[in-house]
Amino acid sequence: MKKFTAFLLLFTMILSIGAGFASIKELEGDLDAVDSTIEGIKKDIDAKVGEQRAVERKLEDVFKRVEEVKKEIETNKQLIIEKEEELERIRQELEQIKKELAEQEEAYGDRLRVMYYKKDESFWNVIFEAKSIADLLNRLDQLKAISEQDKQLLIELNEKRAAIEELEKQEEENYKKLLEMKAQLARDEQELLELQEELERRKEEILAARRKFEAELDAQNKARRSIASNLANARAEAERIAKERAEAAAAAGGTSRGKDDIKIGGWTWPTSATNVTSNYGNRTHPVYGGTRWHNGIDIAGPAGTPIWASRGGLVTMAGWYGGYGNTVVIDHGDGYTSLYAHASSIAVSKGDYVSQKDTIMYMGTTGTSTGNHLHFTIMSGGKDVNPGPYIGY
Repeated sequence: MKKFTAFLLLFTMILSIGAGFASIKELEGDLDAVDSTIEGIKKDIDAKVGEQRAVERKLEDVFKRVEEVKKEIETNKQLIIEKEEELERIRQELEQIKKELAEQEEAYGDRLRVMYYKKDESFWNVIFEAKSIADLLNRLDQLKAISEQDKQLLIELNEKRAAIEELEKQEEENYKKLLEMKAQLARDEQELLELQEELERRKEEILAARRKFEAELDAQNKARRSIASNLANARAEAERIAKERAEAAAAAGGTSRGKDDIKIGGWTWPTSATNVTSNYGNRTHPVYGGTRWHNGIDIAGPAGTPIWASRGGLVTMAGWYGGYGNTVVIDHGDGYTSLYAHASSIAVSKGDYVSQKDTIMYMGTTGTSTGNHLHFTIMSGGKDVNPGPYIGY
């Protein structure tokens, strides 16, 4: 009856611990999911920061170009004013020249008409009024010179009129080009301003998205802290239950044994899990990187999976052991010891005697670990040996 009571007590506690470990496993899964989400959000934020900086650089270029265009517009406005004033001056000069030209042409025409109608009289006056042959020749030369001078004057007047018309045409074309330039600069300025507005709008969109990601990150961090707190509480509760179980089992006569009460036996596989994730020997360290010596094998499994004594013996250590986390070491009395590490909780205490296949701890990921697993080491004469041949691997 006493044995049945002890068994019932142990069975009830195991069920409680199993429920606790299920909760721990769920919380660990939730924590991993939140961490993954947080990493994704951080990448999104970094991407938005990069986009924001690119837009800001573009904005700086646009601002500079807008100022340059404004200066160009002001310069060309002044140039247009100067050209307009010059054109007005030229127009006034042209009007004056045209007036003078018209008067000269009219006077010249009148003189030509008079000369035409009186050409015979003038010619005979020149001959009969001459006082000598020399005077006559001189008068004829003067008459010829006047005629040639009139012809040259007419040619010069025509050339001057043509040059004035060409100059006026060129100035009108230049003026049109200046007006076109002014219109183009105005269009450029409008385009740059629209681009500036578009970049400002894009910048605000990026900032809004970044703020949204940051708010989500804050919420995820809060959720992570809550899950981590619940996980710590669950682990503490599992530790408490394991301790109570060990105490209750000892009180019921289940584990409080002496050296003569235990079965040492041969080596056996130390857990129901069978997935070996890291072998004995040199390997790339999963946390620190680089090649390091691995003095045992790693067997992965669900959190809370029972871990057994591979052989019976005396528990010489049961507690935290640096990077090994929660650790149990068993001395088998024949120069061999075995080490079991990274447990979520420990079911034995230092000084306990355990038999082969007794549950000594539960699988976890404490210490320097990247997931739930058992690190198992066999020592012979104080030196680690390959555990594979001993446990059939």
